Amino acid sequence: MEMEQLLDVAIDAFRKIYTDEPWFSWAGAWLSGHDRTAATAENLALSIETVLGSQPPSTRDRRTNAVLILRMTALNLTRSAAMVSRFSPISVGGNDHCGGTRRARDRPEIG
Repeated sequence: MEMEQLLDVAIDAFRKIYTDEPWFSWAGAWLSGHDRTAATAENLALSIETVLGSQPPSTRDRRTNAVLILRMTALNLTRSAAMVSRFSPISVGGNDHCGGTRRARDRPEIG
């Protein structure tokens, strides 16, 4: 299974238990192929990080801990999507961070 397929499976599975907005809508757009841009994923990740930054680093409240764990998972999936969007193989007519089909010369250097 390709990295992008693995990410799609993970996002789809997590979407069944995590329905907070705007992550839930972003996940639907990612899975449908409507918006698989790195910029959108990165902006959402920054938004989630802002919310996480306002939370106390440690708490004894089980519910609060569960919410933090879910938000961290959403953040990790969103960051992974941004990376996949930026570094996935050349797309064929699909959406990517450039807003269209990437050519080999458009791919970022890795390393």
